[in-house]
Amino acid sequence: MNYDVSKFYSKCDHNDSYHDSFNAVKESFLTSDVESHNDKDRALLETTKLMNGIIAGTSEPYFYLSSVDPGSGKSSMVQNYIKRLRNSGFERDFGILIVLFTFDEIDTYTNSCGLDESDYAVLCTDTDLQKKGLGAYHANSAWVLFTTHEMILRRTNGKSFSDATDFHFRNKARALRIWDESLDPAKAVYIRLDDLDGLKAPLRAGHAELLNHTMAMADVTRNEPAGSIVPMPLELGDLASIALIDRNSFEPSVVRTLDALASLGGRNAVLIKEPKGGQVALIGCSGDIPKDMAPLVILDASGRLRKTYSLWDRHRGTLRVVADYAHDYRNLNIRWWNRGSGKTTLKADDQRAKIVKAMADVINAKPSLKTLIIHNKVEGPTGKAIHPFVEELQEKLGIPDNVQFLHWGRHRATNQFRDYQRVFVVGLSILPEGVSKAIFLAASGLPLHDPSFDEMKAIQQSESMHQLLQGVCRCNVRNIVDGMCGDAKVYIIASSMYLTQDLLTQTFPGCAITSWKPEGEKLSKNASLLANALKRMFSNPEVHAVTKRQVREATGISEKSLAKVLKQSAVLAFLNANAIAVKHHEIVRNTV
Repeated sequence: MNYDVSKFYSKCDHNDSYHDSFNAVKESFLTSDVESHNDKDRALLETTKLMNGIIAGTSEPYFYLSSVDPGSGKSSMVQNYIKRLRNSGFERDFGILIVLFTFDEIDTYTNSCGLDESDYAVLCTDTDLQKKGLGAYHANSAWVLFTTHEMILRRTNGKSFSDATDFHFRNKARALRIWDESLDPAKAVYIRLDDLDGLKAPLRAGHAELLNHTMAMADVTRNEPAGSIVPMPLELGDLASIALIDRNSFEPSVVRTLDALASLGGRNAVLIKEPKGGQVALIGCSGDIPKDMAPLVILDASGRLRKTYSLWDRHRGTLRVVADYAHDYRNLNIRWWNRGSGKTTLKADDQRAKIVKAMADVINAKPSLKTLIIHNKVEGPTGKAIHPFVEELQEKLGIPDNVQFLHWGRHRATNQFRDYQRVFVVGLSILPEGVSKAIFLAASGLPLHDPSFDEMKAIQQSESMHQLLQGVCRCNVRNIVDGMCGDAKVYIIASSMYLTQDLLTQTFPGCAITSWKPEGEKLSKNASLLANALKRMFSNPEVHAVTKRQVREATGISEKSLAKVLKQSAVLAFLNANAIAVKHHEIVRNTV
């Protein structure tokens, strides 16, 4: 995404009489609040200038993305900005809305912005937070209002932002609106038809009409071919919304399904069939976020990685990039073990044992070094652990107290591990293909269709790298000095089906990447035959690709056995280390 930041705030440099007092004040804290010594500071400065223009009423009504890597101080920048605004002395006849991801962030912000109790209020579902400041019932009188992503999305659903009076200041929409973390222009929706069957018991007693409508829709849909457009009745969405009033009485899985039905009510969905397991599902998206939420500042630290923003920019035309900054990650040392480590692998006793042993060996070699382990959630739908990975690893650790575990979903917006210099990533956060397709539709706003594999894969990869950046930057990496990240060593266990060296380099520019081959990960007999044959074939500099038939003839390996060998983790590691890729009927050497 190319951008010219000057056009977003240049108008605010004009001193017309209406803005004289504000412009005089703003110059005093522009230079003192953020000094532009380097690219990071300049990126923060551009964001600060944009906020000035929004308050002055001179910025165009766009959604503005400020993508500045984790650890850059964007939260401190906003907190200091509000503090300086409060102390600057001009009339506060505009309101400020800060939209945050977690309750903990709200608590941090309210304590760090230098505000008096009479300056702010909190609107969320946490009863203790709602009592802070003026209290939620007096939010209209609070200069600064703190709320959550979920609260905004719920209370603006189906209406304009100017009509969402819960977020007003003195009966008008707040002028400066800041959204911390990721934002999509619409909510992606994914419903497996099997999930609809899971509504029968929870809804039978109190929501029989909703259950009847849902089952009738599901019965008709099951008989439709993949790719069919399925109209979702408005009444079905309305009934789901009514049921959600009592959302705390349902299991989380039921709430997710009801949320999806409510979002799709009165809209169309696409019927798809998942390639893995043959799951039949509906994908689509909710209505768009209100257009009049613009101008809105989006502070997404991993925005540079997310394909959703480029789709938003290209197809909708309402997004602009005001800052795009990445750290220098030369102090980050990544060791990648190219093998599967998802739920299926960790449920297998022998595979889990290899991973646990390899990790324990590394950790126990320097047991005093604080270590963070990021992994996929081990609990299944019932809340019970589906494998004992965490417990088995803890049993092998010399100093268990120096090792902390964090699962994907809880890896964002925390500084608790900022002094940890060693991180293990056991499996990436991988979205199901259907969810990735729904995100593509929501971001692009294109007419409903079943997105292609390439469209899906681009979303799936970018969302995984977005999560990986956020996870790794919980540790010492986030301690930035002169634009360079802090020292850290990260061990990643993930298959090259989902990860490549190029993706790692894009995510962490300048990092060092080496192959991690724990002891005992040896090539099998057929794998050795394959490796030797490929080395021999590619020793000719003019050979850039060989067919699988040629490989079978050179090794004597059958077609069925070759397919199995190419999936072995040790072979995948060999291919990656030698810049060799498998593409359909060919095996290709990357010469770039």
